Amino acid sequence: WEDAVNLILWAMRDLDIPRRDHGVQVMWEYAVEHANMERSRFFGFSSDMYHFDHFQGKALAQFADFVRNTGHEILGISTMDDGRTRVDVRVSDEVGAKSDWVFIMVKRTFGKYEGCIQAHRIVRADSKYLPEI
Repeated sequence: WEDAVNLILWAMRDLDIPRRDHGVQVMWEYAVEHANMERSRFFGFSSDMYHFDHFQGKALAQFADFVRNTGHEILGISTMDDGRTRVDVRVSDEVGAKSDWVFIMVKRTFGKYEGCIQAHRIVRADSKYLPEI
């Protein structure tokens, strides 16, 4: 769980390495519902995830604290009642301000990502959507 969260946050820290917005592309690949025509609650609110450009704009806005972050700390990992894994993370943004986040992670059981750990939801720890997701 930690490895996947670390990779997402390191990619967003190094957003434009090796090319522009590569960090967002990494996050997109780790999102369970990317390229899916169904609505998603990845950002907390209901949103489409079927087109990378749509995801890119939302991710850069919703996860601005991750862009060029100066570090992060895993605060805790727990199993949710429905079997998903909750990873609580504190992120230091570009200027060092801290914010707390919840990554809800799953292990894929089918398809080309079978066996891979991916992000099902990523929201601020104080998000009004957290109880619903």
